[in-house]
Amino acid sequence: MFYIRCVSTIGLSALLSNPAMAQVVSPDGTLNTTVNRSGNTFTITNGTAAGTHLFHSFREFSIPRSVAAIFDLVNTPNATIIFSRVTGGNRSNIDGVIRSMNAINPASLFLMNPAGIVFGPIAWISTVSNNLVMSSRELRQVHGRRQQGEAAILS
Repeated sequence: MFYIRCVSTIGLSALLSNPAMAQVVSPDGTLNTTVNRSGNTFTITNGTAAGTHLFHSFREFSIPRSVAAIFDLVNTPNATIIFSRVTGGNRSNIDGVIRSMNAINPASLFLMNPAGIVFGPIAWISTVSNNLVMSSRELRQVHGRRQQGEAAILS
């Protein structure tokens, strides 16, 4: 009985822990993406530039409530399209803010995750230009609407 209570308490503690404390935005090491964390803000810089295109690659990319992921173009100010892929095999859960800053021109953001991307009711994407979110399997919004197929898209 004591063993069951301990396991239950440990399991409940894990469920109730603050998701902002986990490393929810982490690069996969393939495209020179740098992620720095300060409090509840993940600042994303560098990546790999090709002309006005900027490429980032993440092992994990989820944004909990009250957390922001900022694509800071301070080192790549001429980027007009940001391509961001997620390779770790886990779905992206977006409940916070994604935005870009320090772009000379409006920058469009493309977020791609073959494992899926779920936007919560207070998720917010703020870029000066267009946004495109893709999942090769499924895009599911928090209200239960689903789009399945080879390329689910939210613009």
